[in-house]
Amino acid sequence: DVMAISSGGPTGLYLAARHPERVHKLILEAAVSKVMKDLDPVRYQNGKDTYGSRFGFTSVMLKALARVSPKTLARVTMGLFGTHDPNEAVRELSRAEIVEIGRFYLRWQTSWTQGALNDMEQGTEPQILRSIRVPTLIVHSREDKAVPFVAAEYSHANIAGSELWEAPSWSHFISIGYGSGKVDKKVIEFLRQ
Repeated sequence: DVMAISSGGPTGLYLAARHPERVHKLILEAAVSKVMKDLDPVRYQNGKDTYGSRFGFTSVMLKALARVSPKTLARVTMGLFGTHDPNEAVRELSRAEIVEIGRFYLRWQTSWTQGALNDMEQGTEPQILRSIRVPTLIVHSREDKAVPFVAAEYSHANIAGSELWEAPSWSHFISIGYGSGKVDKKVIEFLRQ
């Protein structure tokens, strides 16, 4: 079973298309499937700006915030990656989830910036998607500010027999906070079918 999350989408999609004997089931969770520039030019440019030359300074600031005020960092993160009110979104986070968001930023390496910029240029051609024959579950939130819901619709329109399930989550991070329990339940049900 393969779970392709966020910018891992193209990797999972190509694996399922080219090596179906190695993939039992495919789950796309808030996954990129089309080049971001084609999906949403404004978000694409914002991402390029975010991970551009200023990101070294931004990274230092985010790491400092993770150490000093993890809850504030969680609020900033939910605002950057979701369309829902970040204050309400943070109220739904457990203490462990707030700590984990901070750990994510503390692990961030400057070299990852090039990876993030590269990820923004990746996508999957329709013919690759149309060749996928493994059972596929597409889980995405309409409140995802990082990868637009249209990416999920694009995957669903091109992967025969796929199931598109709208996550009740409030951000790109559909496995934490509000709605995450329902996401987990849906994924487990799909894997057990």
